[in-house]
Amino acid sequence: MNTTPTQAASAMKQYGGSFARALAEAWFAADTVNQQRIEQAFPDFFLRYAALSETVAEGA
Repeated sequence: MNTTPTQAASAMKQYGGSFARALAEAWFAADTVNQQRIEQAFPDFFLRYAALSETVAEGA
């Protein structure tokens, strides 16, 4: 399954700590260019929460 940045950000918002939730809020508020900048600045968060999103989806 290929997780989208939107799914990863949603998982951050739902399951993350305060920084991850704030990062997700910033990502959702950003335009496409700034969303890409956030993804490039914090790839570890997007990878971690993409994997979590897939795990949660498999358990559903």
